[in-house]
Amino acid sequence: MNIKAIASASCVGLLLSMAGGQAVAGSNVPKMADKAKFSVMAFNIEQLPKSVPWWTPGTEYRQDRVNNAETVILNNDADVVVLDEAFTSEAEALTNTDKIKNKYPYQTKLVGVQCSGDEWDSYSGDCSRSLVVISGGVKILSKFKITEKHQLTFDDSSKNSWDYWANKGAGLVKLDVNGTSAWLAGTHLQADEKTPEEDRKIRVKQITQLRTWATQKSGGAPIVVAGDFNVPYYEIDHNDQSAPKSEVSEEFKEAEKELGCALFPQASYPTFEKKYTYDMVKNPRAKLRLDKENTLAKYKNVLDYVGCIKGDAAAPAFPDLEGGKILDDYSVPSGEKGELKIPSDHYPLISWVEL
Repeated sequence: MNIKAIASASCVGLLLSMAGGQAVAGSNVPKMADKAKFSVMAFNIEQLPKSVPWWTPGTEYRQDRVNNAETVILNNDADVVVLDEAFTSEAEALTNTDKIKNKYPYQTKLVGVQCSGDEWDSYSGDCSRSLVVISGGVKILSKFKITEKHQLTFDDSSKNSWDYWANKGAGLVKLDVNGTSAWLAGTHLQADEKTPEEDRKIRVKQITQLRTWATQKSGGAPIVVAGDFNVPYYEIDHNDQSAPKSEVSEEFKEAEKELGCALFPQASYPTFEKKYTYDMVKNPRAKLRLDKENTLAKYKNVLDYVGCIKGDAAAPAFPDLEGGKILDDYSVPSGEKGELKIPSDHYPLISWVEL
């Protein structure tokens, strides 16, 4: 199953809806007094390259979708935002609007746009300068000052997938959280396409490389990690239109083992029960990607996470403060072809992090 081609964090007291192409929220994420606590949003905004329009129905509505994604970000007021699939010029403009820049004055460049130079403090991995290779689509926005920033492009990607033509990897930043240093990595792992078993093995290699690299850069400090992992939380029932089973997938367990740390959300986390970041049943935009054979009609799963990479010190905690949420409350904007104007085929999530 092609998760990226058909698709590719917890907040407090939020109700998200879309009306007339605009997202509104019942309340923002509350501020916390403890200087070592902050909130992180992971948001795959599905702004895919214009060179591959068949991946994203409604290319003429890119700007509408970016405007709606901006409203989602602003209304939910996370301290740090990790964007995935921010490939387009519209996505770049989104991160440079006055409202976004005022809220998030500290930003990285897109991962994989450059392979050397002064945009990052260091470059690692297999970064291609080919004119036919696109960026990695990952960008980090922060309210906190970024004191270090490092880029990784993965050594491994499937030659049978579109990921082979992208500099996918991770951005790693050191944040000054009100006087406390915090390390955070934003990433987007290999998608499933023509060879899902090979793609799964590549994701494991990417996670291993990410952990080794980030741990070295941080000097062994624990690291918060966020993004679209393309790792399903639930086992998939291929005999029932790819519906999720109740048991946790072996791939998810393997991903946590490789990270040496936890990924959130988890089904045992009460507020995340029966919520999904990619849902072809509930999300009208995701539903546009149904295949002709309808084998994906029931596909829904958790693919996006906020978690951690184990370091030498105590791992970050992810407190369930009044119930974090996957923001799965898109509704179709009013007007003609409203389903094409929904911000993304993914739902964002926000999670509190406590150091």
